[in-house]
Amino acid sequence: MIQPVIYSIITLLLTGIIAFILALFIFRKLRHDKESLGLGLYILSGPTLLFFLQGIGLTLRELGYPEIDRILFMPTVLLPLVFFFIYYSLLMRITQNNSKNSLIGSIILALILVPGSIALITGSFEGPIVNDWGTQYVFTGLAVSILMGPIVKNTLCLIDIVSKVIKWIKTKKIEGVYHVAIDVALIIIGIAVFIYWSGWFDAGWQLFMFRIMILISVLIAYLAYTGKEVKTKFQI
Repeated sequence: MIQPVIYSIITLLLTGIIAFILALFIFRKLRHDKESLGLGLYILSGPTLLFFLQGIGLTLRELGYPEIDRILFMPTVLLPLVFFFIYYSLLMRITQNNSKNSLIGSIILALILVPGSIALITGSFEGPIVNDWGTQYVFTGLAVSILMGPIVKNTLCLIDIVSKVIKWIKTKKIEGVYHVAIDVALIIIGIAVFIYWSGWFDAGWQLFMFRIMILISVLIAYLAYTGKEVKTKFQI
């Protein structure tokens, strides 16, 4: 019988691989578009790096190297940089490609998360919490402030969705659907990682469920950004 942790490993590795393929597509085809580049850097540093490393860590734990799992959790301290990239991408949409204001806004929002990142370095977290489905790490103390990251991200996504819908109603022309799909994917990821890092549940089958949610979100993002609308818009 296949152990539950194997499903978690496969899910995490698949998430990282699909995210990497999407990031590579953006860097190759859309690197001149600043908004897309910000999303690509977020996907590369977030879903690709962090989740793929979690998969590697779980694999090595099962092979008898549990200490590696904890070590591979530590790149989480880079979360302020990860969120900086996606804040920039989202603000570019909301401000209609105002690069200067988007850059300033994303820097300010990312700096709010830095104290939490420093707290992580000093050990402000619990884990690994081990169960049949893998391991979980929970932010504690000042590190909890990093949970503002997905909250702000989801708020920006909702603002973008509302502005898109209002524009569709006014112009009676539906365009930028891929942006809404990306927003939905980002919101799902935000909800999943917020609950995951907050420790609101006892690690178990729920852990696998949230990882599946993230995998589905990455798939949505991939299908949205490699679809016909994007290829037509950017002539690729």
